[in-house]
Amino acid sequence: MPAAPRVLFLCSCPPGPGVGSPVIIDRHLRRMSDAGWDVSSACLQGSTAGIPISRPHWNVVELPWRRPWWPPYREGSALLFRLRARLWWREIVRAHPPGTRFDAIFTLFGGDLASFGADFARRARASLHVFVHDLFEPRGPHRAHHLARDRTLIAGAAHVWHVSQQMLEKFRAIAPDHSGQVLPPISENALAPDAPPPVFRRPPHVVFAGMLHDSALAIATGVARELLPHQGRLTVVGRHSPAAAADLARLPNVTVRGYFPSNRDAVDFVARHATSALVCYGFDQPDAAWLHTCFPSKLLEFAARGIPPLVVAPADTPVVAWARRRGLAALATDLGPGLAAAVRAVADPASWARDAALTRTAALGEFHPDALHAVLAATLPAPRGHSATDATFASAAAPARS
Repeated sequence: MPAAPRVLFLCSCPPGPGVGSPVIIDRHLRRMSDAGWDVSSACLQGSTAGIPISRPHWNVVELPWRRPWWPPYREGSALLFRLRARLWWREIVRAHPPGTRFDAIFTLFGGDLASFGADFARRARASLHVFVHDLFEPRGPHRAHHLARDRTLIAGAAHVWHVSQQMLEKFRAIAPDHSGQVLPPISENALAPDAPPPVFRRPPHVVFAGMLHDSALAIATGVARELLPHQGRLTVVGRHSPAAAADLARLPNVTVRGYFPSNRDAVDFVARHATSALVCYGFDQPDAAWLHTCFPSKLLEFAARGIPPLVVAPADTPVVAWARRRGLAALATDLGPGLAAAVRAVADPASWARDAALTRTAALGEFHPDALHAVLAATLPAPRGHSATDATFASAAAPARS
């Protein structure tokens, strides 16, 4: 019997519950693991502290920055980059049984280890999958070196997965022959077709869960003030600066909470208490270019629990494009009349019900985790020693029901 197919996830931190893009990849890896794939992860030494690995049998390799006999590593040196790639690849190989073969390598664009993905895929003769969730322009004295490595990474990828259509178009503007695909961030939960619809709550209760950047403080404050005529409340859950918490706490209808122990706990809180979930991006975000290509994973998380969003963001962001395409009423692209109208839609039972229905449609269709994973699984290579009709491989191509 041929060996099970194996995927290597290359990232600065291991896959597991938490925040950020590695959590999204972890959800795909768990589905692949359940379908018969062996999973390995290569991460930086020390990055596993406090991160529970999703499956205890996954092989997690911590890559050291130095060994006493290794040459130093210096950014901008092509020679030292090649040497480090060779040394780290040896670490990965030695951490596996002799003869282990990798069929696919996953990595996140822009991560500390992503630049080594093309080199590792070539050595392993594996299919390279690059996930592009954030796009930041390289800066500093080694900008040209980083850009060259990014181009090598993308050129060596069998598949490049962009979190939004705007992200894909941004890449095509740089490389006209680039052929990536759009893959929104997969949610932890799936909305069951027979799940009862959410119930409108009066007075309205809007909940923000996540990291409230200072640039979004004006949005949270504006939402709270617009809720006052409707006797509505705003609850902010997650990470926020002390100054932001103090400003919000001055408003009579705002409650500020800290982090929940897990993402699931936070989503459960929103599902139990919220009329709508606030999904927002600041209008004066310092790195505005990032806003024009990213897509909020929390939108899919809340949709999977049937909670409609209140979207407040600049007009040219992907989340606004989605909201307009769907016809979302609770949408604002300014902090004046637009925000007032969006909050009225949250407080109005008929408008809220329409938004809840279209959110449900998205959760059962374009946002369903089975559908999103199926797009990725269909591109996975037939592992060596298997054919596409083998049961092990076929089960990876068929999404598992949550």
